[in-house]
Amino acid sequence: ITLRMLLIGKSVVWISWFKNREWQISEMGLNLAFPDQLEMYWMGSGFFIKEPEVIIDGVKIAKINKGRVHDVATAVNHRKSARESLGLAEDILRRITKPDLLVMDESLQAIKEGLLTEKEVIRVINKRGGTHIVLTGRGAKEELIKSSDLVTEMKKVKHPYDSGQLAIKGLDY
Repeated sequence: ITLRMLLIGKSVVWISWFKNREWQISEMGLNLAFPDQLEMYWMGSGFFIKEPEVIIDGVKIAKINKGRVHDVATAVNHRKSARESLGLAEDILRRITKPDLLVMDESLQAIKEGLLTEKEVIRVINKRGGTHIVLTGRGAKEELIKSSDLVTEMKKVKHPYDSGQLAIKGLDY
């Protein structure tokens, strides 16, 4: 959807809830290709692990399938990042010239993890006016689905991550 909007000359704002600038993911190059149309904000503190398998020097580690993920931030930092992301989304929707599309990347995961409430997110999306909003993640609940115009569910069937490959450039980041 983001690329479609950009390719027809529309403006897009992308806010990432978990990804941060240090990750150097491929999406970060989009604003170089569309500097006048796209704003990207990397607000996250990384993966949020509530129940780590082990903690080494303050780094929480969890096993996911055959791989491991790390969380270096505290729960307080993750909540702060999520709130700042939602606040930024609200500020963007208050602009005189609003974007055509606002992508709230992994905002559904932030709800699922308890970093935000569904009610808080609905309050913000109700301020959208003519802006289209995309929430990414999994597990949208009924109230959020009711307040949406379009809901798409993508389901992983097979992924290299399942066999222990953490991330593949171009496929995952």
